[in-house]
Amino acid sequence: MLAIHFLLDKAGLFQWIEHATNAPAEQSIVSVLRHSSDIPLITVICFSAAIAAPLVEELIFRGYLYPIMKKYTGVWFALITTSLLFGIIHVSLVPFIPLAIFGAVLVLLYEYTGSIWTPIIAHCIFNTATLINILYPGILLPYGT
Repeated sequence: MLAIHFLLDKAGLFQWIEHATNAPAEQSIVSVLRHSSDIPLITVICFSAAIAAPLVEELIFRGYLYPIMKKYTGVWFALITTSLLFGIIHVSLVPFIPLAIFGAVLVLLYEYTGSIWTPIIAHCIFNTATLINILYPGILLPYGT
């Protein structure tokens, strides 16, 4: 997913969205994390992003919404709809497309393994990698996030 984000960034998609919509380039919480020196705040944000949010989001999206939608609408409609909703709930236009793609990947992981734990762990790893890239730009990707 970080590679997809990198490619979309290099293709100019994020800059185009920012210019066309005047949307901020990053979520407000990312901005807080980048500019804060408040260690307790950074700790809470990191715990929330790396553990709490993935657990809650996966239980809601892949554990609850997706199976119900799949039952009544089929796999593809449920996959697309819950993936788009996943992108929308992050309340930022610029990362919407990569997050919707990530939501689809998480659905596919859930479908392939039959376990909610697989997308939970993948989501935790993704968010942790993103946090590392925010706090220490250039370690995981040459450009930061």
